[in-house]
Amino acid sequence: MEKIIIHKEQVKILTDSCEKAYPYEVCGAVLGHDDMILNVRILGNSEEESSSRVYFSISPMDIYKIEKEAEREGTELIGFFHSHPECEAVPSAEDIKHMIPGMISIIVGISKTGRYPERPLFSEEIRGYVRESIQSGIKELIIMGD
Repeated sequence: MEKIIIHKEQVKILTDSCEKAYPYEVCGAVLGHDDMILNVRILGNSEEESSSRVYFSISPMDIYKIEKEAEREGTELIGFFHSHPECEAVPSAEDIKHMIPGMISIIVGISKTGRYPERPLFSEEIRGYVRESIQSGIKELIIMGD
């Protein structure tokens, strides 16, 4: 996998959820087929509030529910996303350790800088990664809009 395609509506869901959760991490599931992201679902961060600024975790029950939802929709769980408040959209050592081979990992770096006039309160950077096997490193994916 070299690239992923994401619909504009799903990008908006990603950025809006990151802004709403700021300064805490937000996480969720990525549904679609192969390299096409069709839906993004926000899931609860099951980390304690004190550590949810730098960590995220998703409960196994939430993963089970989202897999069933994807099945009903005719899509698949193809990956996960999370935010990095006030950090770049690059995986931390902890992120890499928990990446599931073959699953897309979307990271949204969010900063409250006001860099862009059309988004005066926040700026975001969205990047995608995949780990192809346990033994392999990670590979950055090209993100394309539809």
